[in-house]
Amino acid sequence: MKKQFIASFALVFGVLFICAQEPKSLEKVKNKRNHNRVEEVNEKIENQKKKITRDKKDGELTKEEAEAARQNLSEINKAKKEIRTGDDGHLSKKEQDELTKKLRQNRKEITN
Repeated sequence: MKKQFIASFALVFGVLFICAQEPKSLEKVKNKRNHNRVEEVNEKIENQKKKITRDKKDGELTKEEAEAARQNLSEINKAKKEIRTGDDGHLSKKEQDELTKKLRQNRKEITN
């Protein structure tokens, strides 16, 4: 009887322990999703920097056009940092979409 009580107690305690950990694991998933958003924006910024350099080198962009495109990227990056500062380093989907829209506009200016 005593062994059965101990086994039952251990089972209940284990279930309670696992349930108590679940919100933390859900938070980790949420954090990973938010960091993926940041990484996606960072990747787009880096790709545009490379394209600006390549296009300037190939003569497809003038020095002034390249500087303007880099300035736009700088402002987008600054906006991203300000957003992340206000939200513990995260980006919401809406914030990511806003930054992506600005990056698309900059990309159009580079390619035209």
